[in-house]
Amino acid sequence: MFQVHPSLGLPAKDLEYAIFVLRNVTKETLMKSGRDIMDNQLYLRRLSEIAIEIYAMTAMLGRASRAYSIGLKNADHETEMTFLYCKHARARIDRFAKEIQEHGHATGDEHLQHLAKRVRS
Repeated sequence: MFQVHPSLGLPAKDLEYAIFVLRNVTKETLMKSGRDIMDNQLYLRRLSEIAIEIYAMTAMLGRASRAYSIGLKNADHETEMTFLYCKHARARIDRFAKEIQEHGHATGDEHLQHLAKRVRS
């Protein structure tokens, strides 16, 4: 179990939320697409972007929590960066999840897929 310093509660909640979003969006996407998801690189890219954000949030939380717990001189700086990064990461994750749920209609995915089919032909 991963525990962070209590002062990092808000970024930890952002991480928990991000994991919840990834689980739900992945489940929803797989239920809709099934095996065809392998052919939809744009969905996969967005899912991987969410996973990358989660990885970075986890690393920053771990680093800031350690710095704060052992009293490093840069602990306040680490904590501030973690708060800021996690806040912005959550917004990016929300955007990627929304794009996945909209099936790319608002993102222009149809045009990219059409162009890709024309290039392959």
